[in-house]
Amino acid sequence: MNQLAPLLVIYILLNLVVFLPLHDGRTRGQHIPIVTLGLIGVNVGIYVTHSVIWSQQLGEAHTEQMLRALNLIPAGVMNGATNGALTMITSAFLHGGVIHLASNMFFLLFFGRKVEDVLGHTRFLLLYFVCVLVSGIGSVVGEIALPLWKGIIPNLGASGAIMGVVGAYLFLYSEEKIRTLILLGGILPVPYLPRVTAGFFIGYQIIGDVVNGLLIEQFQKLGQNFSFVNSFAHLSGLVGGLIAIYLFLPHEMLHYRYRPTARSRRSD
Repeated sequence: MNQLAPLLVIYILLNLVVFLPLHDGRTRGQHIPIVTLGLIGVNVGIYVTHSVIWSQQLGEAHTEQMLRALNLIPAGVMNGATNGALTMITSAFLHGGVIHLASNMFFLLFFGRKVEDVLGHTRFLLLYFVCVLVSGIGSVVGEIALPLWKGIIPNLGASGAIMGVVGAYLFLYSEEKIRTLILLGGILPVPYLPRVTAGFFIGYQIIGDVVNGLLIEQFQKLGQNFSFVNSFAHLSGLVGGLIAIYLFLPHEMLHYRYRPTARSRRSD
């Protein structure tokens, strides 16, 4: 319990102040981010298909049964049940609701377009799927070890892979300034839009996932659930993105880091 108190205080404080990215000082990209837009289109199309078309034609019960076979169940991956390791990919294109889908696609668009502009379409797509797999592995390893869940809780969503894209953005643009909306309690907007570095913005999200993951682990030891937010997928996806950027970044850009010029610092 001595460890829980400070973690809970940090968790509450982090959730009292939520940052939403609005704009950064980047110049217009050289290419249309067709892969980023395509991934968004695929995710939206799949959500409409299973939440509207399948639900109406097959019924909600049958649709839920079909979706469960496509969700990532860590214990199922380990014992080869249902679709096994394939669900690490299929689950990354499923979402539990409109808000879940919209928030993930917003972050994918914001951070993905610039990373794609640097890597090119093919390399960016490869990086994305590497992050899908690494975040899936993180889910399996992290949740199998939890004494209460034991890997039986279904996982779905693109957030792990998107955190990999965020990690690649952090590698390239840690000093980029991001115009940010502050939401108190995640709801009430503050009438002030600060510009913070990408390093600060992304670091804030990382701290939140680390604290959430530690709290999940501590509460599991007490036989209780704390949160169903998959911090294990987020953090492993982030690490995957930071590593994969070295594999797919053009050789001449391996030591590239964005440095804001005086003009970009003044831009909004």
